Formats: sequence, structure tokens, C-alpha cells
Amino acid sequence: TAAAAATDSPQAEYTVAFSHTPPFIATVHEPTGYFNLSPEARTPLLQTLHRLDTRAWFCGHYHRNALARDGTLEVIVSSAVGTTLRPAPGGDPLGLSGFDGFDCGPTTSGLRLVTASRTGLSHRWCLLDALDALDCAIAGEGGRRVL
Repeated sequence: TAAAAATDSPQAEYTVAFSHTPPFIATVHEPTGYFNLSPEARTPLLQTLHRLDTRAWFCGHYHRNALARDGTLEVIVSSAVGTTLRPAPGGDPLGLSGFDGFDCGPTTSGLRLVTASRTGLSHRWCLLDALDALDCAIAGEGGRRVL
């Protein structure tokens, strides 16, 4: 597979994964919902990613931010650049009853900035209205400027 080939490279420092749908939102043992993978789908994927010593799994679909962990694997669920779903009190956070409306605008919408270097991986959520004040250009290797 491409993931296995990438980790066989002598230049690979670490492996990260990307998908639209998160494997889980809060805990690896949560039931199937609209916003996560079923346990039958997530279990073999997680086993493979652990075998490859994957550090992070970046995903979306939830239209809200969430951070979770399965051992050494961090699952980073990023909200949308556009519409953010408002949580519904008493609703199922894994299902469609878990939100009661949406927000869209520079004070609720944003993007995740990820920095990958030889020393590690870091990420942060940035609201769109904060991007003007933020130095979004990060110095890359060799002095290149990258976003």
C-alpha cells in the first residue's frame, strides 16, 4: 500500500493519515453514528495505522472540532472552513440529532494549520477572523515560505 511504502522510505520521519470521515469522535469504542466510521471499518484501519506507527489521523465531516486518542495515535477532527454545526443539548453527538442549527462566518469558521518538521508535528485551529493577525506563512526548510 502507499502508506506501507511511505514508511519503508529511509527519509520518512513519521506517518500521518487523512480521510474525510473520522474513525471516531471521542473514544475508539463508541458506537456507529452518522459522523464516524463503524467499528467494523475502523478496527482494521486502526490496527494498520498502529502497525505503521502513525502519529496522527486528520479528518473532517463532523463540522465541529474534536480531538481524541487511541494510544499513541491522535485523531484530529477539523470543522469546516464554511459551516459549523451548533451542538444540540441532549442530542446524540454522533448522529444528526446532535446539532440544532449552524453558524457560518469569520468568528465561527476556520481552518487547521499543521506544521510538520523533523522534530515533530503540531496543529492549531484558526478562526478566519484571526488569520489577518496571524503570520500564516511558516518558514519551511531552506528558508522557503509555505502555508
